[in-house]
Amino acid sequence: MLVLSPILVVGSLCCIFLIEKYGRRKLLIIGYSIQFISLIVIRIDFGFSGDLSNNFVMAFTMISLFGHGLSSGPITYVYLTDILPDIGVAFCLFFNWCFASLITFSALLLDWNKHQKTVFDVFVFSSLFAVVFMVLIVEETKGKSQKEIWYKMSQD
Repeated sequence: MLVLSPILVVGSLCCIFLIEKYGRRKLLIIGYSIQFISLIVIRIDFGFSGDLSNNFVMAFTMISLFGHGLSSGPITYVYLTDILPDIGVAFCLFFNWCFASLITFSALLLDWNKHQKTVFDVFVFSSLFAVVFMVLIVEETKGKSQKEIWYKMSQD
C-alpha cells in the first residue's frame, strides 16, 4: 500500500509537465486507455489464476494508478474549470464524489469472495466507457478561452 500513493504522485507530476504540451483530451484518452488495458490484464489473469495477491496483479495495479494520476485524477478538475462556471464546477464535483462514494460503499456490501470478478468487470467496463466517451464526446480546451469553448459547445 505504501507504494501506491507515490505512483499517483508520479503520475500527477507527469501530468503537470505534459498537460500544456499535449492537451487535456489527449492525456485523458491516454490515461483512461492505460487504466483500461491494465484492468483488463488483471481481469484476464484473475480469470485464469483466481488469485489477486500476486506480483503480476500488483504491477498492473500500479500501472493503472499511474494512468489515473496522469489523467483522470488531475485533469478532471482542470477540464471542468475550462468548460463550466464556478457553480457548475462545484455541482459536478459534488456528484463526482457522491458517485465515487456510492461505488466504494456498494462494493463493500458485496460478498468479496463471491463477487470479485463482478467488481473488476464493473471497473473494466467503466474505463472502456471512459475511453470511448473521451474519443467521441470530449473536446480539446487547451489554448482556448472560456468564451470560445462555450461558443463551440453552444453550436454542437
